[in-house]
Amino acid sequence: MRNRLTVVLLLLLCLLVPNFIFAQSFTLNGNGARAAGMGDAFTAVSDDISAVFWNVAGLTHIERFEYTLS
Repeated sequence: MRNRLTVVLLLLLCLLVPNFIFAQSFTLNGNGARAAGMGDAFTAVSDDISAVFWNVAGLTHIERFEYTLS
C-alpha cells in the first residue's frame, strides 16, 4: 500500500511541477531582456546575441562583440 501511495505522489509531482515552473511565461532559456520587454515579439528585430534563440538570420546584424550568460 505504501509503494502505491509513493508512486501516485511521484506521478502527481511530475505532472504538477512543470506547470509551476513555466507559469506566467517564465522560461529557463536565456532569451534576452529586450525580447522579454517586447513581450517576446522579437523575431523580426533580433539584432543581438539572443538572435541565436529568436531568429538566426539576425546574427548577421551584430556589429560589435557580444556575449551572454544564462
